[in-house]
Amino acid sequence: YTAVDGERTIMHEGDFVILGSGPSAGLHLTDPQVSATHVMLKRVDGHVVAIDLASERGTELDGHRLVSPQMLQPG
Repeated sequence: YTAVDGERTIMHEGDFVILGSGPSAGLHLTDPQVSATHVMLKRVDGHVVAIDLASERGTELDGHRLVSPQMLQPG
């Protein structure tokens, strides 16, 4: 799948990637409000699903708090 990070496009070939501010994150984010392991993007049946990893401040998707795994829409 492809993610856009500011002005960069990031291609990821694996089945999942962890986004966060910590050194173990596959996609490192520098925002101070982002937890060390904040959210996982996981490929499931050809779709990409966002899963909050019990981040301290939570994760929002399209303006709504992510309380369960949520399939991402293209675009």
